[in-house]
Amino acid sequence: MFKKIFFIIFSFIALESFVVADIIEYEKATYEGQTFFGDPHGRGEMTFTDGEIYTGQYKFGLRHGRGSVIFPDGSTYVGQYSEGIINGAGVYTYSNGSKYTGMHKEGLFEGKGRFEYADGRLFEGTFKNDWRYEGILTLNDGTTMEGIFPKEGKTDGKYNITYEDGSKEIWTFKDGEFVE
Repeated sequence: MFKKIFFIIFSFIALESFVVADIIEYEKATYEGQTFFGDPHGRGEMTFTDGEIYTGQYKFGLRHGRGSVIFPDGSTYVGQYSEGIINGAGVYTYSNGSKYTGMHKEGLFEGKGRFEYADGRLFEGTFKNDWRYEGILTLNDGTTMEGIFPKEGKTDGKYNITYEDGSKEIWTFKDGEFVE
């Protein structure tokens, strides 16, 4: 009996605390949307004084679920959040026109993805810790370079090169220098 009464009272309080169209003013942002006990919870939009705008789902005050953000520099992100951090599938478009489509982990590019550079180059493959790691880099002239790309920026190891005409070579680099 006590459990039923507690459940009924708690349910009533919870429903009364869930407001469909609430506005919350923060020092550097304004939130408009659903709330739960005074925190953003459900669907809403947060507009920051620096120009950033997030529209999407919230869970207990944090971005959680699907959402989109426009950053002050014009870059955008559309995709998944988990407990306030970009996590899961999403598309990040830079203000210079470059675009990443793929998986994220704790705010970084991680897992399968595709990076389209503003200058026309394309990398498809695996990303690790916010860096292209293993895959195929397609250059502007159609030449592809397949291999592992270390984060330090020094190309090392063997790369399968395929030219636009279909001819192939294997290039070897050591400490960023072309060996053969």
